Amino acid sequence: MHALISSTISGGTVEASGSTGAFRQAPVLPSAYTWWANNAATTNPGGAGTLFNGSGTAYTYSASDQYVKIESTRIAVVSDVTVSGTAEQTLTPQTATVTLFGETVGVALTNNNAASWFAGVGSLPAGITVAANATAGSNIITLTFGGMPSAVSTAAFNITVPASALSSGGALALLPNPNAKFDITGSGTVNPPVTPSVAPRIYGSTWITLATGYTATSSDAYSITGDSPVTVTKTSGDSHITWNDATRKLDIAAGLPEGEYRITLGAVNSVGTFTLTVTLTVVEPVYYLDAPRNVAGGTLKVITNEPYIAAAGETVTLVITSDKGYELESIAVYDYYNKDVAVTLNCTDNACTFTMPAHHIRIVVVFRSITTANEQWTMDNGQLKAWTANGVLYVSGIADGATLRVYNIFGMLVEASPNPSEGGEFVLPLPGRGVYIITDGKRVVKVNN
Repeated sequence: MHALISSTISGGTVEASGSTGAFRQAPVLPSAYTWWANNAATTNPGGAGTLFNGSGTAYTYSASDQYVKIESTRIAVVSDVTVSGTAEQTLTPQTATVTLFGETVGVALTNNNAASWFAGVGSLPAGITVAANATAGSNIITLTFGGMPSAVSTAAFNITVPASALSSGGALALLPNPNAKFDITGSGTVNPPVTPSVAPRIYGSTWITLATGYTATSSDAYSITGDSPVTVTKTSGDSHITWNDATRKLDIAAGLPEGEYRITLGAVNSVGTFTLTVTLTVVEPVYYLDAPRNVAGGTLKVITNEPYIAAAGETVTLVITSDKGYELESIAVYDYYNKDVAVTLNCTDNACTFTMPAHHIRIVVVFRSITTANEQWTMDNGQLKAWTANGVLYVSGIADGATLRVYNIFGMLVEASPNPSEGGEFVLPLPGRGVYIITDGKRVVKVNN
């Protein structure tokens, strides 16, 4: 019967060589370990035999197996892998997978140099490179091995993931796995040095536009080509705009005022250099004005710096001209999406001005005839009947309990009257001439005033 062995692993313990007790659901461990949960054995396992978890699943073990209970809330394991190659020859790229339990990757890893993750003399053979790749929030890290080993090695992996790569807690040492190792054999023919032959280039957007009041943001990622290593730096431009080598983006701090900003990026390798100029433009946001192009009885001219758009705070002028026999009935400006949000107008004679708000607006103008009197127009839709006389709307036949609503031709609600049928015929003085839509929720009629 094996004795109990404990060692500290990231704030918890690992119990090896057999133990009894209730265990959590097993993670996927390397082949050198066997996990069991809710151990039904009455004694600590020793030699060979079978263990059962709480769901009745059997685990057969031999005397050389290691049975592990993880009490830590954070563990990490590395897959079984043998990174093989020949000393002094370029290594064929090979990968290993690190799996985190109770922990996730804190920041995206994109070909990050992970050589420092390997602790201990000989853990990472000289000349071998390691790149770490992972998605932020994931529990999987892929390690890619390359480079040119300079000596023979059969070292097992000894890896500690640094705290800077994790979401919480400190650095996390991986469970030892003797099946994750290097197998670098005898000295081969030294590869001839590769002489860079491709000069660097930077590909990406050269024009960026932001509206004033923007929050801190970044450009799209740029592509860097050319024989490695290629070094990219920002060589000139505003200090609010910086080059992020990890993301290959330009980071733009909040607060730049309206204007144009030029940034120069330089790429260098042993073959040559390349320069890319990026122009950032910060502009005042503009909003559009929805105004009628054709109005019965007159014309409306909207005067702005640009046709039918204006910046917040810009003064907008409306010039109103009535046709012969007509006069201005009403003019209104309101939020394009909310007719209850009106814009204050300052009107004199045939012109009105207003200050453009920070939203889109709609302009409604109505002219009325000054030569027509005592007009009457009637429409009957089944029981619902509506007619006008001398600028007054009359409605009858409204369904019991219905709410009568009256809209002008522009869709603005003029009147909403609950249960108007209780008072008999509904009467409403209309605000001006034009077409009106009347509905009791079931039927619709249209009248012309």
